[in-house]
Amino acid sequence: MIKPMHKLTVKKLNYLASLSEETYCFSAYVYVDNKVIGKASNLGQGGSTDFHPNEDGQAYLTNIVGRSKLIELIDDAVHAAITEKTKAKELRSLKKHMLKAVCFIKDKSQEMHHYNFCSLRGKPILVEANYNALVEGVKRKYPEAIILNGKTDAELVQLLAI
Repeated sequence: MIKPMHKLTVKKLNYLASLSEETYCFSAYVYVDNKVIGKASNLGQGGSTDFHPNEDGQAYLTNIVGRSKLIELIDDAVHAAITEKTKAKELRSLKKHMLKAVCFIKDKSQEMHHYNFCSLRGKPILVEANYNALVEGVKRKYPEAIILNGKTDAELVQLLAI
């Protein structure tokens, strides 16, 4: 059994969402306490994760944890890493969108809406008067609306359940 002092992580994670069907399609190096113990992969078609240990990994399997428990821990670490990457990507996309629109949620549904800024030759015109006018328009139309522009990353994650 991995004790709290043993920290299992995955690094150099290559995740292919397009090939992930029943499970994640990935390959990654597996580390315990910041020391590589092998490489794990899954084809994403419902099969179990493959683990190819190096010498340290083989000793780790033999002396500390069984193969099935290690596979479970690897799958948990991969899921956590993919979830974190996905959240970061969604947040980057939202922040990029906020450069050209007033983004808001109408109510507690966490569904985001937006009004684009005026544009000139396809490029948004971000001037304070334009932004303020759009914000006022949103607040008039949807008094309960929460404007997302200007919120911190933590606030966005909480408001949108990213």
